[in-house]
Amino acid sequence: MMSATHLDPKTERVVSRVSPEVKALLAQAASWAGFSSINQFIVQSALREAERIVQHEQVIRLSLRDTRAFLHALEQPPKANAALLRAAKHYKVSVTTE
Repeated sequence: MMSATHLDPKTERVVSRVSPEVKALLAQAASWAGFSSINQFIVQSALREAERIVQHEQVIRLSLRDTRAFLHALEQPPKANAALLRAAKHYKVSVTTE
């Protein structure tokens, strides 16, 4: 994952308009968290949340029961039925002719 300490020196600007109340709350939170600016606080907070979201979307979590079912399917896959064979043939024909 990316962290602010490893950002490329080339930067891009991200701009947001907020109400005075939101700006005051952000300034208070930034100060209490030890940031020297609202921008630092916003970037760090947004980066942490972005990393959390990306991690959540990239990782598949299975229950023990589902893990066992998945591994069983990998180790002993079911035999291909007629519908699967037709779909594979259709796919092969459509991909090779395009």
